[in-house]
Amino acid sequence: MSDTAKRVKEIIEQDREDLVRLCLELGNIPSAHARERALGEATVAWLERNGIESWLQWITDESVNAVGVIRGAGGGSSLILNAHMDTGPELPADASETDVRMEGAWVDGDLMYGKGLINDKAQLCAFMIAARAIKKAGVALGGDLYVTGVAFETGEPSVDGTQGVNFPGEGFGAWWLVNRGITADYCLVGETSGFGIIMGECGAVWLKIRCKGRELYTPRLVRGESLREHPNPYIKMAHAVTALEQWAINYEREARFEFPGGTMIPKAQVAAVRGGPGYCDIYYDVRIVPKTDPQAIKREIEGVMATLDFDSEVSIYQYSRGHVARNADILIDAVDQAHRDVMGAEPPPPPSAEISMWRDMNIFNELGIPAVCYGPCKRALGAADAAADVQHFHTRSQANGLAQKTLMTGNGLLKRCAVLRRCEVKRGTPSVLVEIGNQVVKCRYHGGVLFLAPLLAVTVLRHGFGRILGPYRLGNGAMEVGRHRSVVSDVRRSRKAARRIANAATSARRARTRRSGRRSGRRRR
Repeated sequence: MSDTAKRVKEIIEQDREDLVRLCLELGNIPSAHARERALGEATVAWLERNGIESWLQWITDESVNAVGVIRGAGGGSSLILNAHMDTGPELPADASETDVRMEGAWVDGDLMYGKGLINDKAQLCAFMIAARAIKKAGVALGGDLYVTGVAFETGEPSVDGTQGVNFPGEGFGAWWLVNRGITADYCLVGETSGFGIIMGECGAVWLKIRCKGRELYTPRLVRGESLREHPNPYIKMAHAVTALEQWAINYEREARFEFPGGTMIPKAQVAAVRGGPGYCDIYYDVRIVPKTDPQAIKREIEGVMATLDFDSEVSIYQYSRGHVARNADILIDAVDQAHRDVMGAEPPPPPSAEISMWRDMNIFNELGIPAVCYGPCKRALGAADAAADVQHFHTRSQANGLAQKTLMTGNGLLKRCAVLRRCEVKRGTPSVLVEIGNQVVKCRYHGGVLFLAPLLAVTVLRHGFGRILGPYRLGNGAMEVGRHRSVVSDVRRSRKAARRIANAATSARRARTRRSGRRSGRRRR
């Protein structure tokens, strides 16, 4: 660990009590989705008091994103530290005393309590303390560091009587953040993850299944000889729920998706049932792995309903995509190393449940900003996940600070490119072939910089020299690639990668043969 990294870690260690106080301050400000303004104002005020430029990004009169930034010197990569401020729907007027208390925050011994604190205000607080430590330590950042608290991560979708901007579905605040100009090279999303690094998460499809019947006066009820003939839609609904549950059991087993970051286990369940005269609606929540066609899910549910042989109608009212992070190797490496520096061990595999849910990291990945999720463990308190160790958030803040320092300074992993000596590139050529060790890799080249991470499909030596190969002319031929530290993490080989390497090597050999032939011809002449 460098001296600067040690300094950042020491500052956060000294700020432990500040972290607890900040968690309690923000944790006790109500922030139901669509009503995050008061929390956003408090967040911006704290950042400004600590010398961090900040402002509110307005969505509605009562809903906001809070944005803070530490400006970099330029020429380096930028990072967003993101957590959400909303805590779910507003409590009803007749909410129990326990429910009201769980909306707040308190400390008892080594545990912090509060549903909204765990999801997700404490993560925001850890980011704020870490960013302040970076500023206190005088770390020279190459790119901008953003701290963002966003709205509407838990937003309810527009359906039936709940319509409009206050019911946009999950992730609207993060979407608004990016589309209003807060962009970066990477994003680290703060959510509970058991201190594992989450590299991908499920999407979701919400469906409404209408069971059709007739309104009928009870003394005149005639049940009929079959379910189709039965006039009562609630009876039909009961059969549908049973069939949907069996489908969900099979779906959970068959739709699993394994990838380098773990195993997604998409699940499905009936989320609500509502009815009226002559109809009964089932609201069905189906989690889906990345690249799943929502229409395919709809057709499967229609098939389930067709087996029941009564009038029904299936529609989708919300669709959110799932993603596996792409080109995030450098961010993953930095978080991994920071975890090791703070915890003294490698990060554990993230829990499958956390990989199988939908969170804001999907928005950033969808919008082209490589994002992963990292955070502490949580403990169940009654029916809610509402408690966590104080030390976990303090550790999280230290890991955040070290990851930021590693990512964003000139000596860190976010120097994800090897800088070449000045050379000429054939106009219109978007990529070059690079030989690193005994491997040939096709990479982007722009503005004197060789970008290895985005297109790299093989393991690259942590230290070493390479040379530019044909078929593209680069000035006077081979150029030295500067030494670089941990350019990318090890990436599993695949058949596609193997074909790419083989094709690149073949092209390089042919180019060398052509050049050799031309030189031989000149000598003979």
